[in-house]
Amino acid sequence: MDLTTVSRIKTLDKSYENGSRDAKLAMVITGVSAKIESYLDRTIEIGSYTELFNVLSSKSRYHVPAYPVTDVSYIYNLSEREDTTPYEIDLDLVSWEDNSLGYISINDSYIYSGFGSVKISYTGGMATDTADFISKYPDIAYQVDAQVLFEMQALNNLQDKIVAVEDQTITKNPYGLLPGVTQALNKHKNKKMLY
Repeated sequence: MDLTTVSRIKTLDKSYENGSRDAKLAMVITGVSAKIESYLDRTIEIGSYTELFNVLSSKSRYHVPAYPVTDVSYIYNLSEREDTTPYEIDLDLVSWEDNSLGYISINDSYIYSGFGSVKISYTGGMATDTADFISKYPDIAYQVDAQVLFEMQALNNLQDKIVAVEDQTITKNPYGLLPGVTQALNKHKNKKMLY
């Protein structure tokens, strides 16, 4: 999902108004959006997702990447034994009280341990579409715009990518996130804790 629009960038920088660079803008917006989602280490677009979890003994909290969680459809506990059917966890025993951090808790003491033994189907994410994202996270949206403008300028001025420092020539990476961008993202970044 794109985290800003071509029209927002054109409003911020009038040099893009004639539309001749719309395709390049759209490409950069998509690239920046993917980079920011990766940096956040969470799923931005609200949707239905299914995750498998490895279960160690006494594990009751499971971290999902698409949060905040708005609904849990089902949770199955899968035994490693082939002769058993999956055990469906009663959703009355499920909570997602740490919604802002993406944790789903299961209050059932009878859970099989093993690799991929808990399967959770849920609905979650940050926003339904670009407009919803901009509305809910204006601090990030502003920084997305700044990053897009920076990368467009870097693409338009290729000579700006090379900097001479004393006797060395250093090539700047125009695709690294700007410090203001990472600062704004850090308060929304996935803060999962290992249990």
